[in-house]
Amino acid sequence: MLLPALPEFELAFNAFARGTLLATPSGFSAIEDLAPGDLVLTREFGPQPLTWIGSLTHVPNAPVWRQELARLVRFLPDALGVDRPHSNLLLGPGARLWQSTSEGGVFVPAHRFLDGETALEISPTTPVDLFHVMTKRHATLSAAHLGVESYHPGLQLRDRMNAANLSYF
Repeated sequence: MLLPALPEFELAFNAFARGTLLATPSGFSAIEDLAPGDLVLTREFGPQPLTWIGSLTHVPNAPVWRQELARLVRFLPDALGVDRPHSNLLLGPGARLWQSTSEGGVFVPAHRFLDGETALEISPTTPVDLFHVMTKRHATLSAAHLGVESYHPGLQLRDRMNAANLSYF
């Protein structure tokens, strides 16, 4: 289904690149092979069904309304510790990683981990399919052994969108 190129959709559908491996009860599955109803493993709640999957195609050099929407981040294996991630992981501008703190933890945008060596900003030369997924409850998913946030629309989304566009969520 084609949707209008609105900022709300561009922000929502852009966390995981095609090929990202998400943890499921039966092992890792590529994000593009998952569908609503499939179970994914969450840090907080164990196995949870996907309620929504959105995707878009990131087109190199296409005009963007916010420059950070053009950023992709590649994490090399072991970039954030042993087996974290366990393989190359390409994330879109909407990806936020779980970072433990003394008070629990917070989600941090993937681009904040850029170091020029093991976490690299990528400018692809060909289109890249990006996805995001939602569970009934906001949760931390395992993408190649890194904790990554499930999509959360925020409370203000309903105030910014009309009923027709909101129905796509």
